[in-house]
Amino acid sequence: MRFLGTCFTLVFAALPGTMAVAADSADERRLAESLIDAWTKREHSLRSCEVSWKSVQFMSEEYFRLLEEGAPLVEQPREGKSYTQQYGLSFDGPKLRFEIGKKAWSAKQQRFLETPYLGVFDGQIGKSLWGEQEIVPYPSGTIKADKAHPDISTVSLVPVMLSCRPFGYGNSGFAFPPDEIRKNSEIETINGRRTIRLRQQSGERLLEVWVDSSAAFRVSRFVTSSSGRIDWQCSMDYAPLEDSVIPAGWKLERFSNRGTLFESNSAEVTKVLINPKIPAERFTIEYPVGSVFFDARVKKRFIMQAPGKPREVLRSELKFGHDALMKSSTGRATEGEVGP
Repeated sequence: MRFLGTCFTLVFAALPGTMAVAADSADERRLAESLIDAWTKREHSLRSCEVSWKSVQFMSEEYFRLLEEGAPLVEQPREGKSYTQQYGLSFDGPKLRFEIGKKAWSAKQQRFLETPYLGVFDGQIGKSLWGEQEIVPYPSGTIKADKAHPDISTVSLVPVMLSCRPFGYGNSGFAFPPDEIRKNSEIETINGRRTIRLRQQSGERLLEVWVDSSAAFRVSRFVTSSSGRIDWQCSMDYAPLEDSVIPAGWKLERFSNRGTLFESNSAEVTKVLINPKIPAERFTIEYPVGSVFFDARVKKRFIMQAPGKPREVLRSELKFGHDALMKSSTGRATEGEVGP
């Protein structure tokens, strides 16, 4: 899949209802230290969490057109479509689990079909697993080469993880360590509420986060942009969970480089468990029989012929079908349908 570059030509200057506050540097420093103290206590008290949400996804015609350009043999819709997906996120210390009831368009059936997806990190190894799909009719996955969750930079994780782990999680790129807060925070008033605006610049990429200082220092909004063009923007809502640091929902939007809405999702949280005991096996994946996975640590592809018995698939064997690979040893696939 080929993605759009960053977004439309709009320099994000201020939110509606925003006004600058005439705060002296001492006031800003005090508020920054209060924010750091509140977030430090949050991270210490919030050791583990399970969150589920449902999201109404919208994908534009432009999204599907670019998707088809990246995979020309797969027919995509000719107009924008909306559908609902289910999400689940669990973490325990550095361990992370992310699952989606992913929807993929079926050209044959002219509707979206659910394809389950799971990504895990057990603190040492990151793995992913896709269920059977129309174009790949068997489970498939990847083992990462580095010690990280395969979806660590996925923007769908940000509303929850930025709320629970604001100082940073893994190498996500969404992080505000204390020194960054002290150097790059400003005070604003938005709709009568005192708000801290955090900024983090990395090359042309800018991350901006707004934190409501009057509501337990909860993140209310974030925007990513590049060269003054907004890429993603998200507004988070905590009502009726006024005492929770986990948002009750959010609206996440991505824009094309022409200024049009590229994709969006409107999320509603359906379950929150704070500090549950999560079994270690929830953060691991055992590839099922018949699955094909790529191990980036050794740069090799495997097919699981029996429980715990992966068979290496050589590059020269990729032309053979799934059945032929299941029935032969490495380098011995000589018959069967040519296929995925």
